Amino acid sequence: MRVKTVAEVLVCLTSVAFGQGSLTPSGAPAPTMKTLDQVEPRIPISGAYTINQPGSYYLTGNSTGKISISASDVTLDLMGFRIENTGNQAISISSGENILIHNGILRSGVGYTALYAPNVNNCRIENLRIDGHNASVGGIRMKDNNVIRNCDIRNCTAYGIIVGEKAEITDCRITHITAEKALLAKSGSRILNNVIEDNGGKGLHITGSGSYIANNIVKGNGDNYNITAGNQLNILLCEVPETLDWPCSVKFAGTLICTSNNVDGITVNSDGVTIDLDGHSLVGPGSSSGHGIYQSNTRRNLTVKNGKVIEWQGSGKCGISTLGKSSIISSLQASTNYYGIKTGSESTISDCIASKNTVGIHTGNGSTVSDCAVNKNDSTGISVDDESTVSDCAAYQNVGYGIFSDGSSMIHDCIVTRNGSTGIHLSGNDTVQDCVISSNEGSGIYTYYGSTIRDCTVNFNRGDGINVRENCRIVGNICRGNGDSGDGAGIHANTHDTLIDSNTVMDNDRGIDVDSYGNFITRNTASENTTNYDIASGNDTGSIKTTPVNAGAWDNFNF
Repeated sequence: MRVKTVAEVLVCLTSVAFGQGSLTPSGAPAPTMKTLDQVEPRIPISGAYTINQPGSYYLTGNSTGKISISASDVTLDLMGFRIENTGNQAISISSGENILIHNGILRSGVGYTALYAPNVNNCRIENLRIDGHNASVGGIRMKDNNVIRNCDIRNCTAYGIIVGEKAEITDCRITHITAEKALLAKSGSRILNNVIEDNGGKGLHITGSGSYIANNIVKGNGDNYNITAGNQLNILLCEVPETLDWPCSVKFAGTLICTSNNVDGITVNSDGVTIDLDGHSLVGPGSSSGHGIYQSNTRRNLTVKNGKVIEWQGSGKCGISTLGKSSIISSLQASTNYYGIKTGSESTISDCIASKNTVGIHTGNGSTVSDCAVNKNDSTGISVDDESTVSDCAAYQNVGYGIFSDGSSMIHDCIVTRNGSTGIHLSGNDTVQDCVISSNEGSGIYTYYGSTIRDCTVNFNRGDGINVRENCRIVGNICRGNGDSGDGAGIHANTHDTLIDSNTVMDNDRGIDVDSYGNFITRNTASENTTNYDIASGNDTGSIKTTPVNAGAWDNFNF
């Protein structure tokens, strides 16, 4: 095959060509620049200005004139600049709706409101700073269905924000308002995450019902809260003393310390209040205190939980005093108070610690105390009025009784040890079951009449293990080493009509001691007591045997 020359290749390449369009210009060049309205489709304003047409407006610099608005569908961007009108309002809205004003600083003159729109609805105000310099009457005033967000208002003479119904005010800061009110809203509003602090009059003022208030920091005001009934309240409590006049849920913002003498820390003047300490403490001023938390007996359904209540030591005062019915107290530590926890009837106390008080826990009738520890109180550890239940509790090293019942109560599965008087003291018609009672300075268990004590372990108490008056049932207990360094029986029946059945008594001064007639003693086992059986005449007693040989069903044993 013949190889082509360079010349032949070039001829081939130059013979391949494409068609070209006309190179003649089609006409004169057209403009390519955008108009100012296309680049910035907003209207620049400066100085005193009246907006009476819908549109988007923006401030071009600091201004000393009032901006008046009398149109709907307006957006005004202050662009970070300041409107300072020493003789009038900074912004006045006489009519219109769907208005947005944001992003700047307002200052009005003496006796005026910075943003004044008392008859305007359905607007939005955002990211404004208003400083009244102790001359402006107010910060923002509007009517219904308005939204105010992320505004900082301070140093006005009368009010920070006043709005009508169905407002939404969130993430605002209102401080140093001299008098009247910091924030006023009417029915159906949402007030969330605001700071309302150090104002001379009312802090948060809600009139009407149906509003939702949550997570506001309200403190240091002349009156922190002035709220009518019928609203949903989730209060972030920032200081005490405080009074709760409405059903609400309260959470502590942190540890709260009361320095005022003879004043209650939190006064609850309503039914249906929940106070969550959120792991924090409520601290009193010591010996001149009022109550830490107080609710009168005319109220009910108070819940207090999750924290510590300390140093409420005024005479007869309580860390928690909920005298109304049906309180719920849980997961609390009450220490170094006069009363640790005191409740009214039909209350529930659970998972609490009461230590180093005068009285640890005291309840009204029909109450339940469970899973609590009471220790080193100067008097009684747990005291319950009649028809109550105490379960799974530990009462130890209290100066007085470990547990006291006013009668007709149930006490079970408790540990009661090393108390300075009787371990469990009963007024009558009580039941004590499956408890461990040991090393108390008085008797282990004492009851007047009509009580049942069964399946308990009662050891090493200085007095009697179990001491009863009359009409009692003492069944299935183990009593050992009672009368330790003192004078005591394992079981001691003082009068008559008591059943003593199937108990084991060992190493006591006296095993079973019955002082009077008319009792029934059967199927008991006594061993190594100084005196195993010391039983007065006139009682029904099964035979006392030393071996089970030929034993009858009702016999007692002695070995």
